[in-house]
Amino acid sequence: MAKLRRNLEMLLYADRLHDIIGAKKNNIASIGVTYGYGSREELENHKADLIADYPKEIPTLLPLRERSITV
Repeated sequence: MAKLRRNLEMLLYADRLHDIIGAKKNNIASIGVTYGYGSREELENHKADLIADYPKEIPTLLPLRERSITV
């Protein structure tokens, strides 16, 4: 499991590079989602904290205390 080094009080769902850039500037953890407008390559190149290929995968990527989130 990836370690998030950002604010875990918030999590920004990002499908484009602009979302990730904004999250980083505001110290917010980002989870790149490949089912939006951007590509996996775009999300990886801009270093999304986590990347999910489908909505149900998101809870499995989060730290245990955050897993109560429903998608």
